[in-house]
Amino acid sequence: MSASAGPRIVVAKHLAELVETAAGHVRGVAAAAIAARGRFRIALAGGSTPRALYPALVRGVDWTRAAVFFGD
Repeated sequence: MSASAGPRIVVAKHLAELVETAAGHVRGVAAAAIAARGRFRIALAGGSTPRALYPALVRGVDWTRAAVFFGD
């Protein structure tokens, strides 16, 4: 997804489907940023809402090239 594409709403029937869709999106954006700039930045939210997503991000993301920011 390019920056000019704008927001997109994704509806999933099950949490697992939503998690995999979101994780795939993050992996793709991270890979594109690394290819273009050698690194990527990501802001991760606190709380329980994203709790299911974070374990799915462990695989497939080069965290050695990430600048991670935490918000709440």
